[in-house]
Amino acid sequence: MRGGQSVAPEEPTGDRQVVIEFASYEQALACYHSPEYQHAITFRQPVSKARLSIIEGV
Repeated sequence: MRGGQSVAPEEPTGDRQVVIEFASYEQALACYHSPEYQHAITFRQPVSKARLSIIEGV
């Protein structure tokens, strides 16, 4: 999501949020822990700041 208002009472949210829906909480965890995503993180971390939350039932 880009634009629009957002609020985080304890921390700033930044300018952009991305929401990705998975069929299940377990599939979201599996994606995060997959070798492919763990490899991709090594490219993202040196050049960006991110906070990641995996939330069940949203």
